[in-house]
Amino acid sequence: MKIMATKGVHTTADHVLITSGSQQGFDLVAEAFINKGDKIVVESPTYLAALQTFKMYQASFIEAPVDEKGVIPEELDCILRTEANVKLVYMIPSFQNPSGRTISAERRKALMQVIQKYDVVLIEDAPYEDLKYTDASIRL
Repeated sequence: MKIMATKGVHTTADHVLITSGSQQGFDLVAEAFINKGDKIVVESPTYLAALQTFKMYQASFIEAPVDEKGVIPEELDCILRTEANVKLVYMIPSFQNPSGRTISAERRKALMQVIQKYDVVLIEDAPYEDLKYTDASIRL
């Protein structure tokens, strides 16, 4: 619970589910949220294993345009405004796999404003977030 609290998430053990790696976590998320024909917005490129798991649930993918700073908020807004059946946005904001890109705190805030505007679920995959080489924090 201490790790979650450092990220601004206050919870108890009753609200935590430990999985056997990311694949099990992706499968549980997909089973809970995805129906055949639903769309998932993803970074391009993104983590192949996540795409493979989501595809088993017959989701389709929309690639969000990125620049050197990550997903472009205005482009995400356009996608969410114009595409039907978008259920999830999947991002790896810290040390993105495979690009290695880290999204700045300012851009993360802008992206969250867009996601909240359209009331879409964000799946933040953050396996490498604590692998920093400086004391600078990128957390919101």
